[in-house]
This record gives sequence, C-alpha cells and structure tokens, in this order.
Amino acid sequence: MLACIDDLNTTLAGSRAGGAARPLLRLGAQACPALTLLGEHLGTLAPETQIQLRVDQGAGRIPPLLASGALDVGFVQEPVGHAAEEPAGVERCVLIDREPLFVGMSSRDPLAARSTVDLADLADRDWVDDPADDGPFPAYFREVCRGAGFQPRVRFWSGDWQISSSIVRTGRAVGIYQPTALPREGVVFRRLTGDPLAQRVVLMWRPEARPVALRLRDSLTRIYLGLVRSNDVYAAWWDAHPAAHPGLPALALARSGEG
Repeated sequence: MLACIDDLNTTLAGSRAGGAARPLLRLGAQACPALTLLGEHLGTLAPETQIQLRVDQGAGRIPPLLASGALDVGFVQEPVGHAAEEPAGVERCVLIDREPLFVGMSSRDPLAARSTVDLADLADRDWVDDPADDGPFPAYFREVCRGAGFQPRVRFWSGDWQISSSIVRTGRAVGIYQPTALPREGVVFRRLTGDPLAQRVVLMWRPEARPVALRLRDSLTRIYLGLVRSNDVYAAWWDAHPAAHPGLPALALARSGEG
C-alpha cells in the first residue's frame, strides 16, 4: 500500500507541475544475479526520464502490475512448462527459452565431488527456500521433486541470498541457484542430471514503453553473457545447448566478437 501511495504521489506531483516534471518510467523485476549489475545501465535506458525500480523475490506481482498500468516494463523468470497467463495489453520477449537451475551445496559435501548430481540423491537433505516467492516456482519445484520420488524437506526459510548461502556453506542444507549466480566462498554449484529444473527468462512491457524495453533487452543481454562467461560450468552448457537461447549468441561467438 505504501509503495502504491508513493507512486500516486509522484504521478500527482508531475500533474501539479503542469507537465514540467520529467516523465516517469516504472520498472519491475524479479530478483536475479543480473540485477546486481543493472544499476550502471539505468542511466542509458531513458536519459530524460525518472526511473523507479521495484524488485520482487517472485514473479507473482509483476504481470498484474503491468496489466494495470502500475508498471511500464517487467523482467521475470517463469518455470519451463508453466502456462504463463498473458496480461492484457502487454508485449513479451523470451530472452532465454531454457535456463537450467543448479543445486548449491557445501564444498565439503560428498556430492560436491561429482560433476552432476541426480535430484533423487538429494531426497534425504534439508533445503533452504525463499518464503517471499509468490510466483509459480515453489509449486513447480515441489512437483519436480515429487517426480523424482520425494517431497523436499524445507527447514530453512530466507529471502536473503547471503543468509541462505551461509546456511548452505555449513552443510546444514542445500538450495536451488540460478546458473549465473556469483561464486560464494565454501559453496559449490552443481548441475542436476538431465536438467530437470529450468526456467524461462522473460522481458515484458506496455506498448508505449517498447523503445525503452528494447534498450533494456540489449543491456540485459550484455550483462547476462558476461555472467555466463564467468561460470565455466554454465558456459559449457550454454554452447552445447544453442536451442535454449535462440535469441542470444553462442558464447564462442560472443568471445570471438570481443576482439
């Protein structure tokens, strides 16, 4: 409610100024590693525009806010196979068709010696999960685990990545991480055999925000490819699965283009 009141006050302030105030661009994004590097790009998206950014842990609120006009551009991740409801009057672009999700575990975990880990081998582990994720991922995660023969035993809940990683580092729990996650001391990321957990990376926008959305797409592409290059495991997967990202270049091509 407070966020909505702030948005309303900003809009009204512009109206009272007789249109002299700079136009407002409202961005909504689901938390992900790429956002940690987006700040330096915000100034180039719309230099004459004031930017508001809201970050949610899940993807549940962003599409409805776009449909209502409370947001202009949204950036989310959707589970592969999830039938996303198309918000009325909103355009969308799938940046990554299939992004595999990795399991994070203590570097002292016996499974850390493997290059890939079967999801079923994690049936007896405790898990850390995000209590603030209001999107489809929590149900999707549990459904995939049921298909592997177990119900995940979640004993730790935290929306803070640093706190979650501190728990994983001790070996008390394992967790699901995006493949672009930055390295964490004492934590290793391993591919799940067969990549049973995966998501789409999606950019959405209202038609009037299309020029800004396309510039944001270009910025996110550069950021994302940089994160892929920083992770050898994901970089190898990326080049081996070009169908997962038809709109983005293969990593080998990106490297050769860097000169």
